[in-house]
Amino acid sequence: MENESQYKWGVVLVACMAIFINVLDSSAMNVAITNLVVELNTTLSTIQSIIALYALVGTVDFSSV
Repeated sequence: MENESQYKWGVVLVACMAIFINVLDSSAMNVAITNLVVELNTTLSTIQSIIALYALVGTVDFSSV
């Protein structure tokens, strides 16, 4: 019973770390939006769409593990 409890907390810890990294990555991308628009010569809405899709794919990819 003790081993099963440790396993559950390990899974929770890994899930929390993955969510934290996903939020950190999305925050960094949102800070860099203006630089991305200038350097890629595109529009703000295009960059925002790409970042949103990237976050969704990362979330779906994590949930399938």
